[in-house]
Amino acid sequence: VNFDLLRCCTLLQVKHSDCLKFADNALAVAERAGIHHLASKSQFYRGLSLMDGKQYKEASDAFTRAASVRDWEGKVCKWKIAAE
Repeated sequence: VNFDLLRCCTLLQVKHSDCLKFADNALAVAERAGIHHLASKSQFYRGLSLMDGKQYKEASDAFTRAASVRDWEGKVCKWKIAAE
């Protein structure tokens, strides 16, 4: 999961469209394994990828799902506003 998220993070820096593919894969693996904090982290990267692709509604939804990560609770509101 973390390897796919690292790939996504790297691809975001160069605006590469494959970032969402890696975030989606990380999410699927984390959900299958029942690792909720990594599923939330994957949703965060999905949100960033979707924003990069100008899919703002979907990005906002992904950021909402990422809100379950305690460290990100205060930031989710800012991400949602940026996505909307």
